[in-house]
Amino acid sequence: MGDGYDLFIDPNKGPDYVIKVNIIRIGICCPLIILCLFLTNYVRFSPTTTLEKIYIPSLDKNKNSSTDTTLTFEIKLKNLNNWISLYYDPVNITFYDNPNRLHSVANFTAPHFDQGWGVETKKGGTVNTTGFDREAAMKSISANGYWIIRVDLVTSFRYKAWWKSRTQKYKVGADIHLGDTGIKVHHKDKARLVSGATKIGSSFERFGFILISLFVAWFLCSYGV
Repeated sequence: MGDGYDLFIDPNKGPDYVIKVNIIRIGICCPLIILCLFLTNYVRFSPTTTLEKIYIPSLDKNKNSSTDTTLTFEIKLKNLNNWISLYYDPVNITFYDNPNRLHSVANFTAPHFDQGWGVETKKGGTVNTTGFDREAAMKSISANGYWIIRVDLVTSFRYKAWWKSRTQKYKVGADIHLGDTGIKVHHKDKARLVSGATKIGSSFERFGFILISLFVAWFLCSYGV
């Protein structure tokens, strides 16, 4: 590219030929750019959600807090996308006293919010539990070393690259093992809340990658090396 040599232009031909070649270049380049920009709005990932912290004081053997009905937690949502923001509706988090979800003991709702590219957002706080059977939980911990609760998160969101997508429903959850200190048995491990959601538009990603590669190749060939 240093000597200005152009593989597509014959130096022995006149300026009209040069104009025609450049028009062809523009005709090829512009649709490719537009298509690549279009595809970026469809190459996208669902957010990931992890339960970072949870603590139920009434289960903590180190404290005399059997009458404490609170539950403290922190959940992290991460936007895995590049170039795509997420717009969340209110996030509803429900805690159940067993994995079968027959009885909820606490609820929490975070207001709607926006999340930029690759951003991690933490939501949580302290809520009061209702109908929490502490005696059954303590018996389970004594017999098994843990008590299992269920955490579910439900919301909906929209992607935005160049425009906002349709609303996507999002529901994830996990069974959490709590020990006799009121926290996760393996408290250093982040509990991933899982759903059946998968990456959206994987075929578009491959196609978009090919188009971008072809565009780069065309650019290099057009201007030489």
